[in-house]
Amino acid sequence: MNQSPPRYFNLIFFAMVAALMSGAVSFAVTVVNLGGTLGFSGALIIAWLKAWAFAFPVAYPVAMVVSPACRKLTLKLLGGSARPTE
Repeated sequence: MNQSPPRYFNLIFFAMVAALMSGAVSFAVTVVNLGGTLGFSGALIIAWLKAWAFAFPVAYPVAMVVSPACRKLTLKLLGGSARPTE
């Protein structure tokens, strides 16, 4: 049975990717920059959430815009033989 993805598949997919990536990167950078002074405390979590609140709105449209170029480049690097699995 070959079904097409739901109408909002890309919006939801990019939101999940952007949330996970921006969350992980903003947490790592926050720990590197403030972890020594704040330790693992509530203040560190607040600082991370503030950084994430800034990073996610940047990451979401970037993921949507660069995705087609990344797919084309990946296919070109692999000789055009690979197809994304869905």
